[in-house]
Amino acid sequence: MKVIADGAYDSRENFAFLEEEGIEPAIRVRKNSSRRARRFPARKEVVMEQLGDLEVWRKRVYYGLRWMAETAFSSFKRLFGEHITDRSLSNMVQEMMLKASLYNLFMSLNPATPTRA
Repeated sequence: MKVIADGAYDSRENFAFLEEEGIEPAIRVRKNSSRRARRFPARKEVVMEQLGDLEVWRKRVYYGLRWMAETAFSSFKRLFGEHITDRSLSNMVQEMMLKASLYNLFMSLNPATPTRA
């Protein structure tokens, strides 16, 4: 499993969580990132690889595919808004599942739009 994310997610906490869960981080780090690990070897590995050759890293982790998720979330939010109306967790999950199902149905009716939630 892999998480592809932009620089907003470049934090030691995120790298530590992903490492703990066994998820490969494909997070773009800051240009001035330190090469020292400071208890976060997963982040150091990504920093070293990106500072070495960013284009090789981008191709290896398929960083260019991030646009598909961004497009799907943008379309989803335009259709349904950015807020959840329910208050209990189970109802929130149910609301989001219903919205995702509707979004996927809409996308299946328009074959020119390949992204799905």
